[in-house]
Amino acid sequence: MLLGWDLEAVRDFTFDSMADPYGWVEGLDGLLYYTLFVEGGRVRDHRGRNLKSALREIAKSHQGDFRLTANQNLVIGQVTEEAKPRISKILSHHGVGDAHEGSGMRLNSISCTAMPTCGLALAESERYLPDLVTALESVTEDCGLLADEIVIRMTGCPNGCGRPYLGEIGLVGKVAGKYNLYLGAGFDGTRLNKLYREALTHDEIIAELKPIIEAYAKRMTQEQPLPRPIPVPHEVTAVAMAHGYTMISGRPQVVMVHTIPGTANATSGVINACRANIPMLFTAGRTPIAEGDATGSRNGSIHWAQESFDQGSMVREWVKWDYELRHGSNLENVVDRALAIAQSQPAGPVYLSLPREVLAEQLESISYETKPRMVQSQETMPASSSIAQAATLLARAKNPILVTRAAGKDQRTFLPLVELAELLGMAVIDAGALYTNFPKDHPLYAGGDVGNNLSDADVVVVVEADVPWTTPRSAPPSDARVIGIGEDPLFSTYPVRSFNVDVNLAGSPWLTLQALSAAVKDIGIDSGAAQTRKDQWSTASRFRRESAQKRAQDAKGETPISKAWFSSCLAQAVDENTILLNELGIDVSQIEFKHPGTFFGTPPSAALGWALGASLGAKLAAPEKTVICCVGDGSYIFGSGTATHIVSQAQDIPVLNIVWNNGIWNAVQNATKGIYSDGYAVQNQDFAVSTLSQSFQYELICQAAGGYAERVEDPAEVPSAIERAMHAVKVEKRQALLNIIGQ
Repeated sequence: MLLGWDLEAVRDFTFDSMADPYGWVEGLDGLLYYTLFVEGGRVRDHRGRNLKSALREIAKSHQGDFRLTANQNLVIGQVTEEAKPRISKILSHHGVGDAHEGSGMRLNSISCTAMPTCGLALAESERYLPDLVTALESVTEDCGLLADEIVIRMTGCPNGCGRPYLGEIGLVGKVAGKYNLYLGAGFDGTRLNKLYREALTHDEIIAELKPIIEAYAKRMTQEQPLPRPIPVPHEVTAVAMAHGYTMISGRPQVVMVHTIPGTANATSGVINACRANIPMLFTAGRTPIAEGDATGSRNGSIHWAQESFDQGSMVREWVKWDYELRHGSNLENVVDRALAIAQSQPAGPVYLSLPREVLAEQLESISYETKPRMVQSQETMPASSSIAQAATLLARAKNPILVTRAAGKDQRTFLPLVELAELLGMAVIDAGALYTNFPKDHPLYAGGDVGNNLSDADVVVVVEADVPWTTPRSAPPSDARVIGIGEDPLFSTYPVRSFNVDVNLAGSPWLTLQALSAAVKDIGIDSGAAQTRKDQWSTASRFRRESAQKRAQDAKGETPISKAWFSSCLAQAVDENTILLNELGIDVSQIEFKHPGTFFGTPPSAALGWALGASLGAKLAAPEKTVICCVGDGSYIFGSGTATHIVSQAQDIPVLNIVWNNGIWNAVQNATKGIYSDGYAVQNQDFAVSTLSQSFQYELICQAAGGYAERVEDPAEVPSAIERAMHAVKVEKRQALLNIIGQ
């Protein structure tokens, strides 16, 4: 009763549309309401539609009210059933008629007054938009989209009084007769558009929109989902996002960047994709070639300064294929070929440069197939003779050991690898794991460090491991037999790689391991010896796990915070519905990843800045999962944290980012210690070129983007800080960051 009257009971309510419900509608009060389309918000008699005269006549006897809508329309309100026929007759007599007779685009159009009424206007709006819509209606009608609701909005200046930035098609006056074209807003008003082209004339607007509308119509008729464009304010983040999405989904993504600078900025990400065998279509604009007046030719000084003799050479060593598009009509063939090459094993990125003259070509029509006409190569199997040779070695082995790094890249490999290990009582070592290759709680799991585990091995199986051991001290005995398994077990793109292979099994690892297990069973093994090996490795596994737990507990109260202690706390928040990406941010020995597709480590090339963007891509691919990104402070800086948080906020991608802030470039410092163990830097503990600042407040960057963030210095606060951050991500559905001040 605080308002002076009783409130009604709570009722469910949803917004079904951002548009006005044209025509007759019955209100909650039982009375009738008629919504009139008022083009540009101007009530006038024009072209046989005498709206002004009709409203004057209605007003003489109307007992209800007139209401203005937010879409520049007008509602004749509070009409009784008795008065409805009279009002309908007046509207019909004056040519107003049924509002639903307009096209879907016209009924969703809004413009400001602009010239000559507004002194701020740079171009026409209210008087021009109807003519533009008429021209576009011929396009939408030809495409079967005349009735489809398409939001188009126009203003005469950037102030945007007609809300052009919320239009699926937005036009903003630049100068008299020219408009900036904006595309990509959401129909429901939940997404802003982006600048697409500048300073277009009427004919240029039609020319730009016609092929887009045609392509949209064809996609709609084929019932294919349209690609989702995601603006990313840094190339490193964009490439990493595509990398992360493909890791989870298996589907290659397209990255589009700006000419030479964009290609250069993205190169580190392309290197990561190359070494991790991630298929990707990487495209870049190309500076116009022509000097002259042709459409798309050079018209700014930057077009000379940004030209390269050979743009593809910037990434040629790191892509499987590169090409410069020569003619627009060949686009479909080129894209089909690019994607087929990218996905053929061993997979990897491809590069396509797009000259502006080609992009500016005017094509009469766009034709493309629903399915690609070029497909990637099929999965392969090694020769049966090679399988038999390898199986014989394993069946007779006294101490077989398997080393992998990336077997889990294809999650289908997980179970066949477990089956082969259990069959033989064979230990499995993750040599710097890039994926969840093997259950970390399994008795045959021998950890992630080769160490001295190979010293007694007589047969070593190397599955998708580019570097199975790093020093002669960790290598197997010279008489040990080595079996290589992988799409490219010789890693032919590596310039130098001196690891001997006695039996080379090139093909799909999951198929190869299945065949190998079957062949070993056919030969038969000493089951007693296999059980003995299982028992021995189980004891070693239990000791290793207990040692890791003790190391974490012993460091529980240390400040700065111990990585072992923090990682053991984080382990409590990780489950089978969690995806964790690690770029030098945690102690992986403290977290027992048990399921495929739950852990992803730094790509072999280790170009910093991968995990931040990759975590966004992973979340996009698996929105139902909780994604945690663990990075060192150096990785956070290289990964363009600002761009990451902007995208997370703009695209509603809630990820938990954990920054291990120890104020050190570990790679530089460790290299210095390793090579100059008795040098000045080590003796004086003065590592000037490897020092960062622990005091930097990374959490403020996340907070600026609307995320939850906090700085954690007290080890006792670690569990509760993780809990608060997880709540923000899982319940509040917003990004979070923990700035951990560590050792």
